This record gives sequence, structure tokens and C-alpha cells, in this order.
Amino acid sequence: MKTKYSKWEIFSRYPKDPIKEILKQRQVKDIENFLNPKYETLSPSHSIQGLKVGVERIRKALKNKEKIAIFADYDADGICGGAIVYRALKILGDEPEYYVPERLEGYGLSQSAVEKLKHLGISLLITVDCGISNDTEIAHAKKLGIDTIVVDHHQCPEKLPDAVAIIHPRVGRNVCFEDFSGGGVAYLLARSLLRERGLEKWLIDLAAISTVADVVPLLGDNRTIVKYGLLVINKTKNLGLKYLIQVAGLAQVEIGTYEIGFMIAPRINAAGRIAKPRESFELLVTDDKVRAKDLAEKLNGLNIRRQKMLDAAQEEAIKMVQSKKLDQRNLIILRGSWSEGIVGLISGKVTEYFHRPSIVLSEGKDILKGSARSIEGVNITDLIAAAKRHIKKFGGHTMAAGLSIEKDKFKDAEEALLRQSQKIDSKLLERVLKIDCLLDEKLLNIDFVDKLEKLKPFGVGNPKPTFALSGAEIISKRAIGRDKNHVRFEFKKGYKFFKGIFFDFAEENYNIQVGDIVDLAFSVKLDIWQGRKKIDLILEDVKKIK
Repeated sequence: MKTKYSKWEIFSRYPKDPIKEILKQRQVKDIENFLNPKYETLSPSHSIQGLKVGVERIRKALKNKEKIAIFADYDADGICGGAIVYRALKILGDEPEYYVPERLEGYGLSQSAVEKLKHLGISLLITVDCGISNDTEIAHAKKLGIDTIVVDHHQCPEKLPDAVAIIHPRVGRNVCFEDFSGGGVAYLLARSLLRERGLEKWLIDLAAISTVADVVPLLGDNRTIVKYGLLVINKTKNLGLKYLIQVAGLAQVEIGTYEIGFMIAPRINAAGRIAKPRESFELLVTDDKVRAKDLAEKLNGLNIRRQKMLDAAQEEAIKMVQSKKLDQRNLIILRGSWSEGIVGLISGKVTEYFHRPSIVLSEGKDILKGSARSIEGVNITDLIAAAKRHIKKFGGHTMAAGLSIEKDKFKDAEEALLRQSQKIDSKLLERVLKIDCLLDEKLLNIDFVDKLEKLKPFGVGNPKPTFALSGAEIISKRAIGRDKNHVRFEFKKGYKFFKGIFFDFAEENYNIQVGDIVDLAFSVKLDIWQGRKKIDLILEDVKKIK
């Protein structure tokens, strides 16, 4: 159970039209386009400076029958983005090589990978979800006669690589949306390559997975990608993705952002965390039914194994923070013998649990490799950059980063990072529950919840709305679940009755009993059973009224 909220911040009290109020709070100016985004409004090709040059170089390579290779990062964003480019090139008659590094090789392009690709006769290399920080490696590729096109979205270094084209929403005089995932940028490349054929839309399911998995804001072009990507993923033509959906138990489920973020993306990521990420890439590009089925089942098994490893590691990390009182710092830094492949997930859990940015490092022989996660308002990559002279390598974006530190420089790096973290505004470290509206209970009905569905897809930048009810009476309470760690409540407010569930309920944090009068904070879920609709409150917090 994460620590309790220190306070509630309610943005609107008893609005007559809560939907209109939520859109106003989220500064949605073009309501029609927000509720009904049009595919045609995606950033045009000319809005990204490097796109035209990149497309021309690819077309030249195809015409001259050059050997092309795709170098994709090993996470779900990179793998899906790489698969988008691969499938686009395959539609155009090519079958490119692909290289997905294992975690032990480190993040991004390496000189050894460049040399392997040169040995294969590659003359055009396309990096996906990486490359923007690989100036040295791309210069090495150029010396070997390999042209490079960088397709990336990560934070740009001071010195950009000498690539044939850099397709990046923040490089050049761009007028496009800036917060794409790596797969989102790859989709724009595929769209430019395939626009005359109109076949790129069948690749937008992979772009949606990239966008959700990389936790970028679901606004602007990302909202359009995910909205249309969800339509495609629910009738996908991608053989490997079909089998992955089956093994995840989603064949009869309408897939949304939750299913992507918590069921599909983790299975794609599993191979990159504890095995060979190339197999996840192969799953998304193969047209062999037997191979696709085998790979989907393998990834499912790896995900189960990863989850078991993660559960034990997260528990160990939380206890380590508590025993050393590291949560009293503005930044939590941990090092341990955890697998490199799960340190990002451990960091995410630590950050969620303690509401502190965190860095979790895996012990290597001479190098500590790790991941960082952050909280709203703290740019973790900028924080790490302030200590860069003690850090071997790092890269990332606002909420997440990867880094490596030489062991003999750890103490200096730790001191520099902690010193920089002292500049974090203490208000950002308070766990504040942001509530969109305090509701009149009479508004909480099926019609209202149906209207809320139009605000989907939910995610970063457009979170699922949180509401509050004041002065409800608890009329029943019972523990449920295998470990009895969830609680099912029934409430009464005025003449209305509501059912709700509180997941991971920590009894020690809440001294509440049947008969108590409480304030509730919750999101709403519409359950449909045998054609009948009912409202479930998914509880975020409960406050007893004294």
C-alpha cells in the first residue's frame, strides 16, 4: 500500500455540468477535436524537418537495392516503433535486417553493433527510439560507409549526431506536436513512405502500444494515434499481436489503454527485461502462424517469470528504503543485486510508494547500471544531467531515464545527485490527490458515466477523472480477494446507494467502520452484465468526518 494522501485538492465544487468543467480545467480549447479527433489532423510530413530527407534516402536505398537495417531499442516503444518501420519497408518490397540489443549491451547504438551491421553489408541504418545521443557511434558508422537516419524522441544532447536525417519532433524548425513516443515518430515516417498506398493505418495499432507503453501525454497527436490505434488493435491484422492478445486472455475483451499498459506492453517488454528482446520484435513482424504462436506463448511465460522476480525485488527495495529511512530524502537512490531488466520497474514502484523520484542501480562488476523514475514537476533527466561529470552515460526524458555509473565514482555521483535534489520544491513531494469535481450524488447516474466515456482514451495528460462525494454513510464493508487485501464497500448518500471497491486497502491507515460518515474520492467504472449497466466506484481515498 502506498503512503496516504496528505491532502485533497478539489478543482470544482458541485458543478452543474461536470463534463464541461473537466474540459475547462484541462484547458481543452477545441472540444470537438478533443472528443472526436480526426486522423487527418495528425502533424503533416512537412512539419518535421528531417522527414523529407529521410524518406528520400530510404526511397533511394530501395531503388538501388541497398541493404537496410533497423536498430531498435529493447523496450516496448522501441520494438513497436522498429516493427512499424520494418513492416512499412516490407510493404514497399524490402526485407530489412533488424538489430535489437540485449540489455547487457547497454542502451542505444554501440560501435560493436555498427561493425556487425557493416559485416552484413548494410549501407543504410535506421535507428528507432534511440540514436539522438549516439554521436560517436554514428560517426563511426559514417567512416565505415553506413548512412544513418535517426528516428527518436528522447531529450536532445548539446551535440547532435552527424546523421543523413534526424527525424525528431524537437530537432529543427518544426511546427509539429512535440510529445510523441519513439513509435509515434516511426509511424509518421511509415505514413510518409506509404501514404500513396493508404496502408499505413494498419500499423497504427503498434504506434498506440508505443504511445501508451512509453507514458507520454495522451494529448494532441498522441490522442489521435491512440484513439485510432485502439480501433485497429481490436481487429488487428498483425498475426503476432493477435496471438499475444489471446495468451493475455483478451480475445473477448475490448482493448483500451489499461489493457495495453498492464497486459500487452509488459509481455512485449518481458523479453527485453530477462531474455532476448529480438524475439519480441520477431513476434510483431512474422507472418508465420506457428512461429507467432510459439513466440506469444514464450513471451507470456517470460512475463510470468518476470512478475515473480519483480514481486520479491520490489518488496526488498521498499524494506531497504524504510530501514535506512531513505524516504526522508528528496531523491531515493538504491543499489542492489537486482537484474538490470527490472530496475526500471522497481524504481517505478518505489516512486509510486513513497512519492519521491528514485534511481535504482543494478550491481555489475565495474559498472552500476540503472533506471530512474520521477514525479510530476521533477524532470529526472535534467536532475541527472546536473551530476553528469560523475556519470558514465545517461539519457531519457522528463519522467524516466537510464544511466550507468562507474563503481569508483558512485559516491561522488550520489552526493551530486542528492545535492541537486535539494532544489526540488517541497510542495511537489506532498502526495496530493487531485479531484476534478465534488459531485451532487443525484448526478452520479448511468447517463453521466456514459458521457464520461467520450473523454477516453485516458492516460498521462488526460487522466481518468476523479470525483468526490461528501457525507456518505458506510452501510457495509467486507474484505475480498485471495489475500483479503481489497475491500468492498456499500455507501448511502441521501436516497441513493453506491457500491465501491478499494484495492490494496491498508486497514492501519483508515480507522473506518460501518455506520461512519465519510468523504469519498473515486473514479467511476461502468459494469455491464447480461445487458444491464451498473456503476462501480473505484475508491482512491476515504476520509472519516469527525
